[in-house]
Amino acid sequence: MIKQRAERIDSAAKRFLEFLSALEPEFRQGFFRFRLEKQMHESCASYKTPDEVLIVSALEHDQFFDDMEDSCVEILSAMGRIPALMLITVDRDVEYEIQFEYADMARWPLSLANGGSGLPG
Repeated sequence: MIKQRAERIDSAAKRFLEFLSALEPEFRQGFFRFRLEKQMHESCASYKTPDEVLIVSALEHDQFFDDMEDSCVEILSAMGRIPALMLITVDRDVEYEIQFEYADMARWPLSLANGGSGLPG
């Protein structure tokens, strides 16, 4: 079970890395944030280039977001931790980090609104 969970996490991180590499070959670091609560879930993503931080459009890339959300629901449900927040960080050197939060569902916002940086805080 732990091995399957690790494989799912690895697969999600690789999928995000492949997506960003195709979307923006000059990306330096990317962030995918997923929140799961009892009756809802949401996701968002951003990435850094040498010059700026950009938000990934869920409308333009709906299939990617649907696939990632399905994977994240499976991962977090298998862990039995709801509510939960997951942050996947990838970089162009093909390294990644996964972080989890179970108390503060507002942690790691990826927004440019209201003075946000688009980077996890």
